[in-house]
Amino acid sequence: MRNLRHGPRCVTTSILRSILAILAVVTSTVLSPGPLVAQEAVPESEASGIAGLEAHEAFLETLMEESSDQALARMDDRLLELVDGPVLMMLMKAVQENLGEVKEAKIIKSEEWDHEGETMVRTVSEVSFEQGTGTLSLTVGPDGKVLGFDLKSGKITDWLKEPADKSVYQQGSEHFIRLFLDGEVDKTFEMMHASLREAVPRSELEGMIERVRATNGDLEGVKFADDAWEVQDGLPTLLLNFDVECENRVATCEMKIQFVGMQGQITGFHFQ
Repeated sequence: MRNLRHGPRCVTTSILRSILAILAVVTSTVLSPGPLVAQEAVPESEASGIAGLEAHEAFLETLMEESSDQALARMDDRLLELVDGPVLMMLMKAVQENLGEVKEAKIIKSEEWDHEGETMVRTVSEVSFEQGTGTLSLTVGPDGKVLGFDLKSGKITDWLKEPADKSVYQQGSEHFIRLFLDGEVDKTFEMMHASLREAVPRSELEGMIERVRATNGDLEGVKFADDAWEVQDGLPTLLLNFDVECENRVATCEMKIQFVGMQGQITGFHFQ
């Protein structure tokens, strides 16, 4: 494993410590974007309770599947922007291995509110599994798509492990490298996590790109080399190394992916 992360010429950056206070805790079983706007809940209705139970049972059923496809298919596009399939799969495996099959779900709370003419429903259920209990909070829109969920159980802790399938992060990193070496400053900047954009403003990124391109020449190819899984800044971190074939030389690039909530984000990079 090439150690690229601590050298003085490193152009990578860690997630800023000041940002950590507002990030989701990745070792919990929580994903809850919350209501789109804060609204006072109306009294629980029997209709919303019934609809909520059906949504809970359907969503819980998808968590028992062998892939995350069905669970992702039930999510609204806005939630899909916050969830990576491999991370969701890790949560699903933790539920399956530590709690087992769902026995019964019972709605204990239901609330509705209006958002821009659409009725949103949030329901909370107590869930009995084969090997324990938990609570599920589910927010759905008028089309039945899931806008947020929060699954909690004392039997599910520290579930975010090294992804079995890293292809989405390898492909995303390779795309970043290609944009960088093709001189696509804006598109490269957009792929960076907010903390990295704060530490490396667009003007500084543009200068980096110019210097790396001047040294290496035109991009000819990108090849994945190896990876490592560790904890950095208190966050699960995937380091991906690539051999970068350019006109003047074969360079290397290490990409840092850190997991915030249920998504891997680009928080560092290092060309050498």
